[in-house]
Amino acid sequence: MLDFNQLFEIKKGLTVLYVDDEAAPWLIRKLMRIFKDVIVAEDGIKGLMKFNQNHVDLILTDYMMPELNGLDLIRKIRKINQRIPIILITGHVDTDFLIESINLGVTQFVIKPIKMPALIDAIEMSVSQYVVEDMVQKNQAQELEILRYKEKYHSTQQEMAFLKEIKIIKNEFGHKTIESPDGSLWFAGVCYVPLDILSGDSYSIREVSRQKYLFFISDAMGKGLSASVTTILTTSFINHMIDQSKYNDSFDFKDFVVNYTEFIKKELLAEEILCAAFAFFDFQNETMDYALYSMPPVLIEKSDGSLLKLKCNNLPIMRYLNSHVINSCPLTDAKKILIYSDGLNECHTLNKSGIYMEQLEEDFINSAFTNDLYEKFKAATDKSEDDVTFILLQRFSEPHENQKTFVIESRIEQVNSLVPEVETYLTSLSLNDKLKAAIISSFNELLINAYEHGNLNIKSREKDDMVVKGIYEEFLLEKETHIDKKITVTINTIKNKLREFLAIKVEDEGLGFDVSTLNDTNPDNKQFSGRGIKIAKTLSNKVLYNELGTMAVLINTIR
Repeated sequence: MLDFNQLFEIKKGLTVLYVDDEAAPWLIRKLMRIFKDVIVAEDGIKGLMKFNQNHVDLILTDYMMPELNGLDLIRKIRKINQRIPIILITGHVDTDFLIESINLGVTQFVIKPIKMPALIDAIEMSVSQYVVEDMVQKNQAQELEILRYKEKYHSTQQEMAFLKEIKIIKNEFGHKTIESPDGSLWFAGVCYVPLDILSGDSYSIREVSRQKYLFFISDAMGKGLSASVTTILTTSFINHMIDQSKYNDSFDFKDFVVNYTEFIKKELLAEEILCAAFAFFDFQNETMDYALYSMPPVLIEKSDGSLLKLKCNNLPIMRYLNSHVINSCPLTDAKKILIYSDGLNECHTLNKSGIYMEQLEEDFINSAFTNDLYEKFKAATDKSEDDVTFILLQRFSEPHENQKTFVIESRIEQVNSLVPEVETYLTSLSLNDKLKAAIISSFNELLINAYEHGNLNIKSREKDDMVVKGIYEEFLLEKETHIDKKITVTINTIKNKLREFLAIKVEDEGLGFDVSTLNDTNPDNKQFSGRGIKIAKTLSNKVLYNELGTMAVLINTIR
């Protein structure tokens, strides 16, 4: 309950409506000493009108009044305001009257004849109740606002932590293609779908030396902050070790695996475990070394269509792990490889009828690209119950008997004339008009890039400045006279048991560029990726580059 001084200060700021057909002047004077404002009404109708016209904090009303009695007035007011305190002045004290008054929300009663001490008590009780309710409401509103702020703060912190996870992840195979000794092209796609903002899964693909790459996926125990901390620590330390080994030119896969596990197991809690898959690819020698720590089997589709499963060869990483097994697998006959966390294969299928592991192998065989497999996964499963991470590595072998080659000089008129030539060739392949238009648009952008940025070595900012000044075309014509470099375009149709693909290579003789600038994993990467490349990526299944950045490969499903 509020003390006297608090009540006195509160009442001085309130407005009271006094409704009585026989309002006593002495009572009005008393009320004026207590309240900031006193509004007087001679009957219930005028009282209702004045209530609607003014901001009123307390109502003091007589019961017996002409036109509209006190209870009827209260009934109408309660339809407008459920909370305002009301003191009823009455000579009626029978049970039915009291029950009806209480049901209407009368706060206090004052019995006639009015005695000032009783009225003061009623006013103080009404004001106290009103103020306390108001304070409770305000406190609840404040608590709700604080809760919203905390939720927003925590959400912001989680999002920042997730951005940190994304920043730490590195994919140095993104947008790249690696050529095998037999001329086939390897490329990789990644699917990374965290269940929550903070993820227990992570991955990275790092180039340790020319045509040698380390792939890894980690899956920390549990969910939320604890799992995310382990994941961030894992990925950061692995990237640090890779950076050091590249600097010293001293990468050894076995030493790497042992050093990493020795480091991370000291950071794990007593009951905590960490699952991880490490795969070291030597594309020049066509081998893959791997260490799987309680991870699902690696799936490999061979060139004859058969499936090879490389099963887990190590216990999960924990504080007491002391042994490490590394196995090797040849890639000479490998066509497609899937490395994944258990969020993919252990997700329940629709209606909880089973788990996706029972369908994964077939979907893997029947998927041409990463998004194909993920769409099949989504169509077959209920809502994901865990983070989903997988890396799909595959290669295209280009048969030379279906190959068409064009070679042009670095001259704008030859560039412009080549596009309709290629379009004519695509027409001979019986492509539908919509697909042909998309392929030609993508090809045109990559061809222009090879001419301008490749052979003529014109930087994007330099081009933009000259376009604004209106001198770019003149500059091109002058510069190309000093260039003796060619552009080679090779077109292949590639068939497998699933689909037919069109692969277009556009190769220039320029200096190339750093393909990692196209990587969109790092949120801080603000490098300009080029309008042409963006258009080509939008209209095609894949846009890839060789390691030097001198050859673009455009891949489209055509049938």
